[in-house]
Amino acid sequence: MKIKEEVLNKMRGDNELHAKIMIVSGASSASVYRWIQKNNVMLTTAGIVRVISDHLGLTSEELFEPVAKIQL
Repeated sequence: MKIKEEVLNKMRGDNELHAKIMIVSGASSASVYRWIQKNNVMLTTAGIVRVISDHLGLTSEELFEPVAKIQL
C-alpha cells in the first residue's frame, strides 16, 4: 500500500504530525522525514496509520492509493 501523494504533501510541513509519528514509532526526526519523502512502507504500520488518520481527519480510503485488483 502506498499513501496518496496529496496526503504526503500535507504531512511534509506538519511538525506536530512528525512529532506524533516519532513518538509512536520510536524513530528519529530524520527517519520520519525520509519515510515521508520516499513513501516508505513504515508509514503503513497500524499505529502510524492511526496517528495520520486521526491527525488529518482522513479515512483509510482517503489515505491510500487504490490497490489494483488481480483477475485470475
